[in-house]
Order: sequence, then C-alpha cells, then structure tokens
Amino acid sequence: MNVEPKAPVLAAALAGWLLSGSPVPMALTLALLLAALIGGALLPRRRTASALRQLVPLLFAGTAAWLEIRLFLDGRALAMRAELPLAYHLGLAALWWTALDPFLRAPGESEVRRLVHAYAGLVGGILVLGASAGTTLQNFGPWLVHPVAALPFALWAARLLLPTTPFARLAACVALPACLALAGLVLASSAAADALRSLFPEKTAVSAAPSLRAPQPDGSGTLGEGSSRQLPREADVRFRHEILVLVRPHSDALFRSWSDRTLYLRTSTLALFENDEVLSPIRSGRWLYEQDDGTEDHRLLLRGANPDDATDPATLHTLYISRDTAGQLPLVGGSQALFLASVYEFADDWFQLSPAEGIDRLSYTASAPPSPVAEIRSADLIRPPRGTASGIYLQLPPSPLPSRVDLLCREIGDDDLLDGIRSLLDERTRYSLQFQTPEGSSPIAEFLFGHGLGHCEHYAAATVLMLRCLGIPSRVAYGYAGGLVDADQGVFAFRDSDFHAWAEILTAENEWRIFDTTPRVASAAPRPSVAASLPTIDVEAYHDLSDFDPATLAAAGSAGAYLADAVDFLSRHFFLATAVGLALFGCLWWILPGNPKDREAYPQSGSRLATEAKPPFPDFLHELEQSAQALGLHRRPGQTWRELLARLSERGTVPAAVHDAVAYHYHTAYAGKKRDPAEEARFREALRDWRETELH
Repeated sequence: MNVEPKAPVLAAALAGWLLSGSPVPMALTLALLLAALIGGALLPRRRTASALRQLVPLLFAGTAAWLEIRLFLDGRALAMRAELPLAYHLGLAALWWTALDPFLRAPGESEVRRLVHAYAGLVGGILVLGASAGTTLQNFGPWLVHPVAALPFALWAARLLLPTTPFARLAACVALPACLALAGLVLASSAAADALRSLFPEKTAVSAAPSLRAPQPDGSGTLGEGSSRQLPREADVRFRHEILVLVRPHSDALFRSWSDRTLYLRTSTLALFENDEVLSPIRSGRWLYEQDDGTEDHRLLLRGANPDDATDPATLHTLYISRDTAGQLPLVGGSQALFLASVYEFADDWFQLSPAEGIDRLSYTASAPPSPVAEIRSADLIRPPRGTASGIYLQLPPSPLPSRVDLLCREIGDDDLLDGIRSLLDERTRYSLQFQTPEGSSPIAEFLFGHGLGHCEHYAAATVLMLRCLGIPSRVAYGYAGGLVDADQGVFAFRDSDFHAWAEILTAENEWRIFDTTPRVASAAPRPSVAASLPTIDVEAYHDLSDFDPATLAAAGSAGAYLADAVDFLSRHFFLATAVGLALFGCLWWILPGNPKDREAYPQSGSRLATEAKPPFPDFLHELEQSAQALGLHRRPGQTWRELLARLSERGTVPAAVHDAVAYHYHTAYAGKKRDPAEEARFREALRDWRETELH
C-alpha cells in the first residue's frame, strides 16, 4: 500500500493547529518525523534488531501523545481558539505510529503488518475528523478545517480501495474530493440536527441559579441567554458553612487594609429586568488576552486599570477556588489586573475560566487597590435631572410595577436619596431567610408592598428598581461579603453563608460603587470579617493558572519568556509559520540520513518485498542475472533471487556454487555475516564459467 506516511499525519497536525491555535501538534509531528529519518540510519538493520525497531515507533508515538496531552492540560500549549478533545490526541498518536513504523521497521515486513498500518491510519483519521466536527470553530471556517481533518481518513480509505493507484493520482483525484464530501457530510449532519431540534423544542424554565454556559470566544448569543436568574418566590435557607473561596494577600499591608472593613468579592452582575422577577446580564461575550496591551508581561489588564498600579507588589493577591466556581470568577472590588494568559468576559464584570479536564482546584493571581472599594456616599452621588438620563442601566421591567415604585420614590426627599431609600426599606421590609410569596404576585411587589419579607437578592433588586426610577444608573451584583479571616496565615475565607447580593451605582467617573441596603443583622452576609483559625491551605492541591512569580515579572529575557514569545508568534502568524515549517522539513528530508530514497516506504500491493535486492548488488549477482538472461529468463521487478534460482532449476541442472552464492548473499545482507571479497570473487568466476558453458 503505497500511502506516503508523512501526508496523513501532517494533515492531522495541521488540523489540530487550525482548531486550537497552538503549534504544538505540528511541532511534535515534525520533530518525530525528523527523529525517524535519523533513527532509520542509526538503528541496526539486522533481523535480530527487529523487536527494537518495532518497539521504538510505539515508544515515540506514546511519549509524544503523553507530552502533548500534558502541555494542553497545563495550559502551556496555549490553546488560543479551542481546547482539543482527547479523541484528537489519540487519533494523532495512531497516525504518528503509522508514519514512524515504516521508517524504522525491520526488513521482511509482512502483508499483515501493512494492513495493520492501514487500519490504524483509518482509526486515527476517524478520531481526528470526529474531534474536528465536535469542536467549536474559531477564526477558520468549516470548509477550511473539516477537509484538512478529513484528509488522513480519506487517504487511507482510498489506498485500501485502490491499492495499485500511484500516490499523486490517488491524492488529487480521490482523496481530495472525498475530503470535501466528508466536510459537506459533517455540515449537513449538523444542519439536520439543528432542524430536527427546532421541530421538537424542549421546555425550559428560568433556573433559580445562573446556568453558566461554557465560554464562547465569538461572544455569540442573545443578551442574557442561559444565565438569567429568577428572584426566589419562597425560601427556607440552610447553610453548610462550607468554604468556597480563599484569598491570600501577598503583603501584610494589604491584609491589614482589607481586615479593617467589610471585604466584597464580586462574581457576577445582572442589569436587565426581563420582567418583575427575572434578571439577566448585559453580555459582553469576548476573550481577553494578556497580549492585548501590546506587552508580554503575564498580565491581563481589566477595564479602567492603571498599568503602573497593576504590577505594584502591594496590590497582588492569590485566590483559591474550586472548578465549580470558575464560571463566576471571584474578584475583589476594583480589581485592576489578572495574571492569566486569557479570560472570558461573559458580561460586564463577570469573568469565566475554562480549566482543562482533571483540574478540580485552581488558583490565580490578581491585582486590586490597597483599600477595598468603599460604599458610595450621598455626597458622591450626582443625580441627573429627572427624565434626562438614559441608558441600559436605567432599563425597567415592562409591567405596572415601575409606576408603583416611582410613586413610592416620590416620598424620598432630594437632600439625601440614598438615606431615603434605606429609610423606605427599613419601614416596609424585614430580612428573613424563610418566607413564601403568594401565587400571582411578583417577588419585588410582595417585598415592597406586601408581606415585606426577603433576603439580600430582594433588597438588591428592589434597590436597583428604585434607583432607576430616580434616574440613577445601577445594577445588581452577586458575590461574597465579610467572611472569615485568619491572621496567622494571612488568609480570608468565604463560605456559602457569605454569598451575597447588593446594588451598585455607576458614578459620573464611570466607576461602579457599592450601595448595600441589606440590614446589618447576624444572619445577613454584609458584616465585617470574623476572626477564625482556618485549616492550613494545601497550596500544592491547587493548579496555579497564573504560572506567575512576582519576583520574575520583569525577567523578560528568561527561557520561559522566549518560549512564550515563540508560541505566540507562531499562533498569530499561522500561514507563514506553517509554510516555513513545511519547507524546512522538505529540505531536511533530503539532507538528513535515514531518508529511504532508494526504496518505497510501502511496496506496491500485490508485489513481494524488494528489500532482498537492495542496490548496489554484489558483482556475482550481476553474473547470475546475466546467466539467467542467456538462458532466456529475465528477472522481473520485485522478483527475489531465490525465485529466480527456482526458475533456473526448472530449466536444468544448476551448479552447487550458484546455490551457495545466493545463500551467501542472504546471510551477508540480512543475518549480519561479514562479506568475504575472496569468496565473492570465487562465486563470480564460477557463475561466469557456468554461463560460458551454457552458451557453448
């Protein structure tokens, strides 16, 4: 099966680069092929080394697959577009083996082994194509990615069906059209599945908690899709007091500053009233990368951040969370930078991470002001004239409720709007974790005009509704407040009982300031941090996604920085890097030792192995060939010397010296016996005498 083994594996590596944006699959592939070229010359070619030559390709392919998977899991492969599924890595490993084994195999390969290569190539091609079809495509369209991913499968399938067709004709006339057909089949299947799904819509209800979607780098989707939150209509809250988030400031000054007042961690925000009881976020839907600011400094600046303050050691801190929290990334209010390669901004001030499979606990480093964001004061509030302000942060639910709230807000004097809102809530409401809202009424309406019972979510939503009726841009924020503090370890801990919701006001300086109207009662979250003795943090149990050491932030000349620069350059200049890499490989292909120029990687199907007649032949074999021609027998391509000898024996008696010469050739070529020039000269003379005798 004359399939050029380089083509399928190079196509699979190229597909992985297109899908992930990481050059790791292509780099490993080129390294393995070059190693095979060199190894083909260095490994012994004796039959006794056959086991070694069969084991080395398996070791190479398995080690490369393990290394590639680890690089992607650790984030060092820098998958800028999408994470590659495990099926892709397994498929590429199978193709690696099919490409390496022909270079390193021992002589005398059987037809069974060639079939094993073919079926391994088919399995690897199917896995690569399936991984391509199941991965969200970014930057490159399906008619570019899917045909490339289908090429390995198409080449091996075409060779099995058309074993005698030359490789160039096979690739151009069969494999490439098959790739386009397979890509069309993938797209048609996806379109059919979407059409059938629309015919049988699932009934979905707004969940009581945000249903987080996986990050979508293209930011597609409608506002609030899949992340709306319904205000509770009834409650009977019980806490487990389980620690969910840990925060460790890097400096004693930052720890003391945060200990002096209530510390807020924001996780998400909701700003759109879908109706009286459902709130949704304002979707941003974009990826943020550390290179966006034009520097390779392991730092990802957030909106409004001062680049100089973001690297101040006095502002750095590390957060420790579980995988379940990665969809709502906790951040200290006013955070300026994240020391991550990338993060997904799901909504305004709502960030998400996508840790690789197997990472259950993770940590990351961030930068925040030395003093926590303080609550807004009435003196800081600039109220626009009634009816002049507009914007999405003034949107009201499409119902009669805003009219009732507007009438209620007219009781508030113009002297102190914020204190007026607090006074109204104190008069009309009471904090409670156990309540039930009657059917047919909205939670906010019942909270303000009915039984008046509710917890932090009701206070925050009602506050935002009143602020907007007063013309003040605002939103609802979720996160943690208060928590526990361990002075010995210098750690803040936040439990499920510290989860909280509050209102935030947009100031004239375009800053969000906290306005928390939840009463300061023992059962409510907004309270000063409580001193406690916490279990020792097992830092080794957390996977550090920041890969960040403040002491080496300025060490731009380190090996790691050069490697990151190289990976980033290759990822950003995909076509140029691919062309240069393939051209370099093509040049080295003809220069390095181990290149099988004088033999095909695979013999044509139906022919015998020609390795027995590796040129240049010894002189006495030329004499044997000329003797056969004198008797009217011509040695066919692929015909072994033993087969030629058998045909000569059918014509008549063949001297024993001729049999000895053929046996000598097999022992020296394949059994490791040293060549003897004197014995070869004797064979040459014996064969010449025999030919002359036959001619006369």
